[in-house]
Amino acid sequence: MFSDMYIYISVDIMLADKFRRKRMLLIILDIIGEGDIHGYGIGKKIERLYGIKKPGSGIIYPVLSMLARNGMVKIVKHGERDKKVYRITDKGKRFLEDNADDLREAKRMLRNLGEFYRIGGKELMETIYEFARSIDTINRETRERIGEYLREVTRKIKLEMEKGEK
Repeated sequence: MFSDMYIYISVDIMLADKFRRKRMLLIILDIIGEGDIHGYGIGKKIERLYGIKKPGSGIIYPVLSMLARNGMVKIVKHGERDKKVYRITDKGKRFLEDNADDLREAKRMLRNLGEFYRIGGKELMETIYEFARSIDTINRETRERIGEYLREVTRKIKLEMEKGEK
């Protein structure tokens, strides 16, 4: 059973990662479509528009390279400190048009993530991550008490979501 669960989770993460990459590609291409911009500017714009931490260079620059290789953007000049400035091409514009529904969904998801962070979700996730990383150093009584808190918070969140949907 454990191996079945592991495989399910791994496939789910892999699929989510594939879709996440496409969403980020669409977001970046859309931002370039609004006007010429360099990679750092793209990250700052994502941060400003969606209220999330700007994606790092390990996310933005590989996407920009792929977009350039596929003819969806072109480098129009080198700015300060040799920063490349990108412009969308007609092929890139067509790609955005062909994927308009996915772009809307990507924007919706980033707005939701920004709102989640704003209302305390980021701190909650960081705390849970830290707890999971150090669970083997925490005594049993404390682990059980934290488990009760997690179950209670989960129950309350689900109740509020049900009320909010009506």
